[in-house]
Amino acid sequence: MHFDAVRVCHRVGTLALRSLAGRSGPVIDDRRDGVLFWLVPVGSADGWCLRSVSVYGVACYVGMPPLDTGHARWVEWLIQPEPGWDGLTDPEMLHDALTAAVAALCGPRPESGR
Repeated sequence: MHFDAVRVCHRVGTLALRSLAGRSGPVIDDRRDGVLFWLVPVGSADGWCLRSVSVYGVACYVGMPPLDTGHARWVEWLIQPEPGWDGLTDPEMLHDALTAAVAALCGPRPESGR
């Protein structure tokens, strides 16, 4: 399975996860770096420009916890994939949730050129 990963600081990610209210696909919690990762379809997050959010394409590496135990030393599934999993998070819903979380925590983005 191929996917892109959306990397979000823990504070923004936690708020976005609450607003997704059970509509999120699997989420990885990297406690060492204080970030969450959502898995989205390849190319679906290209061009996102949100503070505290980075998109990792198929050429990037993301440490994933094992599916059988759900966690490794510093990385664990915050939302673990279901058996036979092939679902990813809906990128439109995730973008909306992240946009709202960033605005709530950081304020509106300043207009460019000022």
